[in-house]
Amino acid sequence: MIFMHKDQPIAEVSVNNGRYSVYKLLSDQELPVGTMTQTSQLLELSLSNWYSSRAIPGLRQSLDRIEMLVFDHLIHNTDRHEKNFGFIRDAETLKIERFAPLFDNGSSFAWNCDSLLSYSPETKPFCETREEQLALVQHIPDIPDPAFVRGILLEVYEQFGIPGLMAYKKTVDYCKEKDLVVIGDIKRGDIGSTSSAYAVGHLGKVQVGTKEYAGFDEDFATVNPYLGSDGINPFLKVCKEEKKGIFILVKTSNPSSGEFQDRLIDGRPLYEHVGEKVNEWAMQCMGDDYSYVGAVVGATYPEMGKVLRKVMPKSFILVPGYGAQGGKAEDLVHFFNEDGLGAIVNSSRGIIAAYAKEEYAKFGEANFADASRQAAIDMINDINGALNKR
Repeated sequence: MIFMHKDQPIAEVSVNNGRYSVYKLLSDQELPVGTMTQTSQLLELSLSNWYSSRAIPGLRQSLDRIEMLVFDHLIHNTDRHEKNFGFIRDAETLKIERFAPLFDNGSSFAWNCDSLLSYSPETKPFCETREEQLALVQHIPDIPDPAFVRGILLEVYEQFGIPGLMAYKKTVDYCKEKDLVVIGDIKRGDIGSTSSAYAVGHLGKVQVGTKEYAGFDEDFATVNPYLGSDGINPFLKVCKEEKKGIFILVKTSNPSSGEFQDRLIDGRPLYEHVGEKVNEWAMQCMGDDYSYVGAVVGATYPEMGKVLRKVMPKSFILVPGYGAQGGKAEDLVHFFNEDGLGAIVNSSRGIIAAYAKEEYAKFGEANFADASRQAAIDMINDINGALNKR
């Protein structure tokens, strides 16, 4: 049987047990999805998928742009196969534009696995191993620098319960494989043995019998100081043992932070008192030039950041709020020391969803990774430019 596209023969197919197998391409033109190839090996497609694929005239959709495979990798979907692909259509014309990035993810997060230790997700339909399958998707954001810092929001994973925590651990491990510094945004705060358990679980090692096991194994964690030294000291102990660090909430970027953090105590705002205490803790846990104890200070409050930089000269300041929350590069210069160091600037939505911003619209949603990469480069240049002007 010959399949036609725009009145041109494009592929010759054979019938095999009710399924259609493409075995010969007849055209080098821009082909619909049904003729995707990887390393010249033709993929077998079901009849239903073939007819769906024919509705994408002139759109060369190949494996290197299927975001769905990346998401499958992250959530460990075990049920992706050649009959299980979704497409995005134009609401008015019903024209199929591209693959859906999310589609039929029910068999995910080891949903039917009795033993987490033995869990090894399948990687069908294209490759035998996860690494080989993920390698098919070339349009994944590149990490511009091995020292790039990755912050991971634990609460995003926790909402999925135990499977979510499994995914969180796998995300941390993947970042470690890529030589990234991982900040677990866990915002823990408790006392005594509970605080010790949090510290060991995220930054340290736990003894089980004669063996030691690392828990989530982040490099840094965010910590809430509301319970005072009783909540912080267990983290300091683990930081000294493991050469890891914490970022203590001092002045956060959210609009209602002032309800407590700006309260005047002895004529000065509470966040200044907290900053002074952070500096005391920092002196107990020094590295070479900076302490393993840092602070969280929002970019949306640059004048407060200027004061706190002087209060905590040896602490790295983790600065959320750049970009989507309104923080600008010129607002960030006070968070850095004179040596140009001492601050870690975070941008999440501004990078992840860059494709939706007007200045990156030229990339299009399908090229979201390219838009994110350009947004990251622009952010670096923006901040460096502001630092050079001060």
